Amino acid sequence: MAVSEPPRFPLVVLPTPLWPAARLSAALAGPSILVKRDDLTGFALGGNKTRKLEYLLGDALATSSDVLLTGGGPDSNHCQAAAAAARVAGLVCELVLTGTSHGSPT
Repeated sequence: MAVSEPPRFPLVVLPTPLWPAARLSAALAGPSILVKRDDLTGFALGGNKTRKLEYLLGDALATSSDVLLTGGGPDSNHCQAAAAAARVAGLVCELVLTGTSHGSPT
């Protein structure tokens, strides 16, 4: 039985590069260590969160949704990336924020 690929809304530039961590490899006297640079996905500083958002938005659009609902803390990178991604996809984004911002005055 074949498994179909879930719907995806493209946001990122793939593949993201692998960069050698030469000094870390040398310090550990070990094998060559590579760092996956998901910070270079090219979308709203979303990093690896953008990969997940591609599938969330793809599903939302495939099911004719018009609102993306997500949550996190007031300083959440995920919420920032989700709001930007929803806008690009033509969806409204509703954020449920919990907790206290570390950057706000008390």
